[in-house]
Amino acid sequence: MCEASSSSSSSSWSSPSPSSSQKVEVCVRVRPSSGGPAVWSSDGAVIRGRKKEFRFEKVFDAASTNEEIYEAFARPLVVDAMRGYHGALLAYGQTGSGKTHTCQGTPSQPGLIPLAIEDIFSQIRADREYTFRVSYVEVYNETLRDLLLFGGGGEGPQAQLRLVEDPSSGGTRLDGVTEESVGSISDVYDAVVRGEARRHVGETDANARSSRSHAVLRFTIESKSVEGGELTSAATLSFCDLAGSERCPAAAAAAASSSAASSSKAASFG
Repeated sequence: MCEASSSSSSSSWSSPSPSSSQKVEVCVRVRPSSGGPAVWSSDGAVIRGRKKEFRFEKVFDAASTNEEIYEAFARPLVVDAMRGYHGALLAYGQTGSGKTHTCQGTPSQPGLIPLAIEDIFSQIRADREYTFRVSYVEVYNETLRDLLLFGGGGEGPQAQLRLVEDPSSGGTRLDGVTEESVGSISDVYDAVVRGEARRHVGETDANARSSRSHAVLRFTIESKSVEGGELTSAATLSFCDLAGSERCPAAAAAAASSSAASSSKAASFG
């Protein structure tokens, strides 16, 4: 399941209205069957069970590709972020349901994050001067960890991160987090790979290597006119990969899963 949202940010740059809706939208991706009889069916924006039906903005069937999902659901957030509007995408579901495949993908079928990285740099305008920064944080056992700081995975010193209210924006901010300046696609990939290597993982009955933490990858995009002047556009684009929601015996984890409080922290930061 993916949730996407877009909201306005403080900006003096005259830009078009956001292409994505300024509200939370929910889509569902159906994973190919692993065998056994189906107990529900999907059609467009509806999933039907034996007694109930559930309606979403979009339901992607088992034949859908990461690129199709990106174009329909994630690309509008990238376009808006480059225009100065905040956006966030959350991937949520049971362990083994395909969250990591959807977010990160494979070399032959890139996920939403690699596609977004490529798209951000392809949308750079000649009349704008851009600054890009990236941060990567996990929430594990209700503790915030900086995945781009040495010690982010538990080795060596780890700075104290605090999630606090930000009166200037009306939202929240994370004090003490590492933000790396990135100037190319390879710079971003390098940060993502280093962060992934430090995430907490564990074995479950459904997945040999399953994320045991929530993770938030955040891009900060700032720009101004090449003619000079003050910053005129600033926005963040966050990708939140939430740890598996274990609600069936087949996905029982050997390690304890993160609590609902951890989910709240990840959502607040995203």
